[in-house]
Amino acid sequence: MAVSDVLYSTFHLSELIFKHIPTKPESMSRVGFCFARNPPLQWAAAISSIWSLVVIAVERYFVVTDIHGNGKLSMEKLKVIIPCIWIFSLVLQLPPFLSLNYDLDTNVCLPLEPWIYLIWIMTHFAFILTSSVLMAGLYSRVVYTLWFKQDHGNALPPEQQVVLKVRKRVTLMVLTVTAIFAICWNSDLSLHCLEIFYFKGRPLPLGRAIIHTMLMFNAAVNPFAYALVNQRFRKKLYELLPPGLRLFSVRVFPL
Repeated sequence: MAVSDVLYSTFHLSELIFKHIPTKPESMSRVGFCFARNPPLQWAAAISSIWSLVVIAVERYFVVTDIHGNGKLSMEKLKVIIPCIWIFSLVLQLPPFLSLNYDLDTNVCLPLEPWIYLIWIMTHFAFILTSSVLMAGLYSRVVYTLWFKQDHGNALPPEQQVVLKVRKRVTLMVLTVTAIFAICWNSDLSLHCLEIFYFKGRPLPLGRAIIHTMLMFNAAVNPFAYALVNQRFRKKLYELLPPGLRLFSVRVFPL
């Protein structure tokens, strides 16, 4: 998730900068210029984030609902899952990028065929919407099990109460990150669909400025969400800070 956030923020900034360049620099090739204006790694990082959140939601579901905790992700599983997520994310972005063509007259990189962009947008919309619904279903069961399903006849032993407390804290953290992600990215895809079907392809500058700000906010807010909810994350982050910032960080996020 951290790598995805950094990549998205970096390449999204590249897109915003190059969109304001009036003409393509002569030293840059058309492919290189289109890569800077429409970076496929930006969207691959976004798709990777979505898949990571889905995997976390599935893991939370099985860990909480399975009394033996058999659904917990092991390091061996993650060594397979994470590369597969990135490979799928990159493959999904290559076709629309390879179809881009730089128009010298308009200084815009557009797909050779309009239907390619339409399919790309609709695929992303369906993927994000389906992922959001799936995560909402999984987390509703997790929240019910952790907070509302209580066995009044049998009190939990102390060690199980500690486990329950940890599971609640971790679930609250990933729920916060997932909710922010779902709101920001569903808003972005909804705006693109609105531009295509209602405004006949005409972009909405104000809407895009607001949505892009939300997307950058999503990438930047995750560490703060982790720090607010997860005490272990706060301690590890504190150890990475230079001495001058440690006092300030303790005041903002008490250890």
